[in-house]
Amino acid sequence: IGGNLSLVHSLLAVQVGEGGDQHVYVIEKAQPPSGCDIKQFKNGVYISDWSQVAKDIVKEPFRTLSPGHIKGGLTVRSLQALAVELGPYSTGTCNCHHAAKAIYNHCAKPDFQQRGMPNQLSTTLAAGLQFVGIDVANFNSAASRSTS
Repeated sequence: IGGNLSLVHSLLAVQVGEGGDQHVYVIEKAQPPSGCDIKQFKNGVYISDWSQVAKDIVKEPFRTLSPGHIKGGLTVRSLQALAVELGPYSTGTCNCHHAAKAIYNHCAKPDFQQRGMPNQLSTTLAAGLQFVGIDVANFNSAASRSTS
């Protein structure tokens, strides 16, 4: 479905350090795989090394922050905690886009904070479907189960 609807996944690449002592981490929120270590993926929040993720990135960033537009005193651990505090993963109300926007705006100085996010309409529709009891995260259409 994602490919047919042109849905995207949001994540944040967070660069820490200065000069030659820099490292890039990725913070993202997604439905945790079943049987995973709940402490490692609390509320669906993942921390990865950029080198593990970069090969799968095919689009240009939706938003970026220049160093002068970022608040001071931030840590990867505090950004992870913010994403976890948003609550459990939910396709309609607490997904990768909600987490990316919350973390981005937490990092950005006020004049550079954002209101919009990718897939806003799809996220709103997913929230509406969840409200009436349809779990879109685990939905399989009859066509997707077809063997012919």
